[in-house]
Amino acid sequence: RSARAAQMTNATVSLTISLNNLNGTPWGTAADGGASSFASPFANDLAFGQRTLDEWTRFTGRRQQAGVTQGGTNGTTYPYAEFANLPGTYAQTFFGFMDHNFDWPAISGTYEGAQYGFQIDAVVTALARQLQAQNITCGDASKGQTAFPGVPSAAELAALFALGFGNWMRYGSDPVNFSTGNFLQSKNLFTVSGPGGVSTPVDLTYNSLDSRSGMFGRGWSSGLAAKSQTYGDGSVLVTAGDGSATAFTRNADGSFSSVQPGIYTRLSRTAAHTLTLTMPDSSTEVFTEDSYTGAGVMVSRTDRAGHTWSYTYGTTSITIPATPNPWPVAPDGSSGGSGTPARVITSFGPLASVTEPGGQSLAFTADSAGRVVTATRPDGAAWTLAYDAAGNLASVTDPAGHATSYGYDGSNRMTTVTAPDGTTYVTNTYDDAGRVVKQVNGDGAATTISYGQNSTTYTDTTGAATTFSIDAQGRVTKVVTPLGHTIGTTYKNWDTTASTDGNGNTTKSVYDAQGRLTQTIAADGADTSYSYTAQGDLTSQTLTDGRTTSYTVDAQGRTTAVAGPDGAHWQQTFDTAGNLTSRTDPNGNTTSYGYDGHGNLTSVTDAASGKTTLTYDAASRVTSAVDPDGHTTTFAYDAVGNLTSRTDGAGAVTAYTYQADDKVATITDPNGGVTSYTYNKGLNVATITDPTGGVTR
Repeated sequence: RSARAAQMTNATVSLTISLNNLNGTPWGTAADGGASSFASPFANDLAFGQRTLDEWTRFTGRRQQAGVTQGGTNGTTYPYAEFANLPGTYAQTFFGFMDHNFDWPAISGTYEGAQYGFQIDAVVTALARQLQAQNITCGDASKGQTAFPGVPSAAELAALFALGFGNWMRYGSDPVNFSTGNFLQSKNLFTVSGPGGVSTPVDLTYNSLDSRSGMFGRGWSSGLAAKSQTYGDGSVLVTAGDGSATAFTRNADGSFSSVQPGIYTRLSRTAAHTLTLTMPDSSTEVFTEDSYTGAGVMVSRTDRAGHTWSYTYGTTSITIPATPNPWPVAPDGSSGGSGTPARVITSFGPLASVTEPGGQSLAFTADSAGRVVTATRPDGAAWTLAYDAAGNLASVTDPAGHATSYGYDGSNRMTTVTAPDGTTYVTNTYDDAGRVVKQVNGDGAATTISYGQNSTTYTDTTGAATTFSIDAQGRVTKVVTPLGHTIGTTYKNWDTTASTDGNGNTTKSVYDAQGRLTQTIAADGADTSYSYTAQGDLTSQTLTDGRTTSYTVDAQGRTTAVAGPDGAHWQQTFDTAGNLTSRTDPNGNTTSYGYDGHGNLTSVTDAASGKTTLTYDAASRVTSAVDPDGHTTTFAYDAVGNLTSRTDGAGAVTAYTYQADDKVATITDPNGGVTSYTYNKGLNVATITDPTGGVTR
């Protein structure tokens, strides 16, 4: 039973506790008393067996009978062969022998309150010390001890790395990763514009092969919910907005190295419980960790130009009092350590707000399970999220009441996506490995995907089949089209170094040590070379004939000048928020731009034609535009943000209506002419009917 339990739970450490009759002689000699242990000849097993004996002796005051008996060299645990090759560390310890009254107080129950309690303390302490010896930090929060989760296996890390939209893989259908069978679904709730041309999209991404649960439900991730996880061995996993995760190992000097090759982001521990992820362009993400579990949340993000996003979360704090010893104290007064000072453990709850660089705040509320249930735009418009009983995101409803719904199977894999008008535009079927093998679109047409040892075949709705060859890293190395043409790709880590089209023409690509493209060589020998700043900003592009375009870039990565190969020059200036304030063409003509505090363009001044001004509502939507001649055009929107009318300076109105899924239904011109649109079940335009009744299909 112990072996089966260890196998079923994939236990890191397992211990069997027994009482025994050593010689079959009741009340034998004193030499028959005491504890003994059996373990396999592996270092962790032997060490664990000895730890259990040492702690039992320390807590009960009773001696060891025979120490640790080593099992056979074939890895079996003497005397039970079923303990061979268990997933983790194992030992069997006999906490007393019924052959002699030396052990009677420990097994009779006479001193149950003390002796039994001491033996339990001994077991707990031995287990905790063994886990820590294996670099798995764990313990009791009430004593200030941490409980970081176990380290993922190499296979688990590779699977997490392959989530999201990797550029070395191929995606198709609706869409499915042809390397892994992972189904992805994206949903944009809304986007808030900010200064310097930056924006804050509230985007959600679903991965069917991601079993993790987060603040948007099982399998869903978001750029607003990037996260980190530190493990007991000091390694760290960072999950991006599309669900893909990058693993880092901790080096002896405290620095980090990425597990996957060809990763150019850098991770550093910049303070206690604080991690900073630095991108190749010097933009950063900062994570603050829960000091008990090692789970980290993104608290700030700063781009290359210095724009900063701030994130706040609900928090729970527990004060851990000072303890004289981190482990139970044995009867003789000894303990396992020097104790811990008082400290506060902070756990992070769900996302509460995001403040974008322009100072606008996005607000979020959560349910009792920590899942986001409302997301509110700065103007007060709110999107509502609902979940099923299993914790899957079931629907997203916009401010107009239009709901997109998601269905799942018993394994929590997304099976259907239904638009607000009731159209189910994708239905998934999965195999036992969780890979999509069939998709049916809204019109009932089906595509199928079959998986081989190192290949995947995709058959579209017409029956045409495309086959993808896949290497051990999940990279697509060859594509055979339905017409039999072969397209080949080779890689350096995750970057394409050569691609061959269906006619056999090969284009080669060269990269520098930071993964930046430095040269492309076409099949005809024509090459283009590129150079960069240390932060990865393009500074020049040179063609085969030597013609060069040069770029001047400031410290924030903004292009301030462009010099063409013919000597023409363009100049650009920016304000402190990163907004483009002027552009001068090669003829010396300058156009100037003005902005409000949220980065919305409020004026455009052209020396030749004059000034145009624009105004905005609280959602940063243009409400009016005044041209250089003083003519005013006004704009109106619905609750979601769809344009409903445009009124020009002469009072002529163009009106727009929409379907429940926000697709244009009709456009009525100022003369009353109506253009209408219909859509097929795949949500693509099916017909356009013009004001004269003419139909385009």
